[in-house]
Amino acid sequence: MSPAVPYEKRMPRAPNGPMMSGDIRERSVGREALAAVFVATVLALGARLWALGWRMAHWDEGRVAFRVLEYVRTGAYQYDSVVHGPFLFQMNRRLFELFGPTDFVMRLPVALVGAFLPLAALLFRERLRDAEVGCLAFLLAANPVLLYYSRFMRSDVLVAGFAFVALGFAVRAFDTGKARYTLAAAVSLALATTTKEFIVVDLVAWGCALALLLDRRLLLARTGSGVGDRFYAVLDWLFGGARRQGKAVAGAAVAFLLVFVLFYAPRPDLWNALGNPASLPDVVGAATVGSWNEFTSMWVSGGQQSHPYLPYLMDYLNVVVAGALPLTAFALLGFVADRYGGERDVVAFAFYWGVLAGLVYPLATDITPAPWGVVHMAVPLAVPAAVGLGLVVRRGRAALAADDRAGVALAAVVLLLVGGQIGATAVSTSFTHAQDNHELVQFGQPDDDMKPAFATAERAIDSENPDVDVMFYGEHFRQWSYRLPLPWYFSAMNATTGYTADLDAMVELGDGPPPVVLARERHAGNLSAALEGYRKMGPYAITLDVPGNVVRVVVFVEESEADANNTARQVNPHWLRS
Repeated sequence: MSPAVPYEKRMPRAPNGPMMSGDIRERSVGREALAAVFVATVLALGARLWALGWRMAHWDEGRVAFRVLEYVRTGAYQYDSVVHGPFLFQMNRRLFELFGPTDFVMRLPVALVGAFLPLAALLFRERLRDAEVGCLAFLLAANPVLLYYSRFMRSDVLVAGFAFVALGFAVRAFDTGKARYTLAAAVSLALATTTKEFIVVDLVAWGCALALLLDRRLLLARTGSGVGDRFYAVLDWLFGGARRQGKAVAGAAVAFLLVFVLFYAPRPDLWNALGNPASLPDVVGAATVGSWNEFTSMWVSGGQQSHPYLPYLMDYLNVVVAGALPLTAFALLGFVADRYGGERDVVAFAFYWGVLAGLVYPLATDITPAPWGVVHMAVPLAVPAAVGLGLVVRRGRAALAADDRAGVALAAVVLLLVGGQIGATAVSTSFTHAQDNHELVQFGQPDDDMKPAFATAERAIDSENPDVDVMFYGEHFRQWSYRLPLPWYFSAMNATTGYTADLDAMVELGDGPPPVVLARERHAGNLSAALEGYRKMGPYAITLDVPGNVVRVVVFVEESEADANNTARQVNPHWLRS
């Protein structure tokens, strides 16, 4: 794209530093590249929003969404590292208040961030060729892992996406010297810190990547100027720019702190402090020092990493093979080709970041398999992968210009195979088999669609107002977490839930059994005999249907209320709309 202007002339390299020193003009991408980014973004938006509320909530989605609903109803929020950062709490609270608590709404913030992530490719236009910019947008839009977990209420796409955007704005700031990019980088990084604690690993990976780049530059300096001169030149690039842009850096630091405190500050303490400024230091302290202490108590000294590394790594690599193999292969090709063909620091930096994130995640996580962890590797590796994919595009164009039919055919075959594999995998994993047993689906995903049963249950609940609307029966449900994701759906109905292991006591309640009773499939016979006049629905798998893991439940709903006019399946209450 834009072949008339040689790439090397459009992208001069700074002689004394890993990146450019801020003395060049901003470069506009060609129309073809801009169109490619626009098309990729539109496709990403459509793919992430289409039928977003169709899939049953995963256990982890249900756990966090239930907590958000508590926040909506009480107005009280305190950072809890078990459910990660406050971003989804603050965003979904407002969305639930505006549009109601639904699966579609709870996933919407993540879907939108994932959908607009391809636009971040434009932030690297000084460092990438036009073809590579378009390829980067395509990879961020279509990678199956990124697509699946952009349609999932977890913070992995959020933290990786905001960190990636922060890097892009930082590159723009170095390339152009404009303060607005420094400010935007700080805000993006602050948003990343509000999503998930893995941002700490990303920051460490950034430091390691910079150290590797510095080491590389010092080794190369042995053939040019003295190592000492080169070393001091690099230090001047790193710290001299911050000194010269002191106001911009100070403003960025203030913006970072404001965003951080706004999200992490406990509620309603923050709003109370606005009317009582004397309490503001305590609120700021709770948002900063208090949040750090909560994070370290859980993820640093809480024993979350006390597990064998290799089994977790193998599970991680299985997901890479299933959902990110083309991206990883092109990332390796792009890194090697760029390293021995000119070496752009942003390409090497992103490669180091992605590899380090991939190696660390199996150690940092407390559960396996955790397929969402591949997101943290896939986002940064998209940069060198775009270089590798762009290399194929350029070779194909060169073959076309030279009337080399074999070269054109080879490039076309590679692009069609890669595009077909990525597209087929993305459609299969995110749509046709979104809650089936495959590597991208974690075992806490319900295998069956219970939403017709929920609609039936809500009709029964609406007709009466007993002390308990929904009763969980059986020892298995004594532990609240084993009921997930069902509490999210019943909370969205404003239903009151209870638990019992005593069938006789439940049947002999003052007004009779609650209108809705749930139990494991093994108890269906006893409940059928005891709950006369109730309609049995199910069984439904509320976990992934794999041997040794499946949990199936049956739902009993009071017949007289549930089946009036036999229209239960047509009910579509607000919390089920997708």
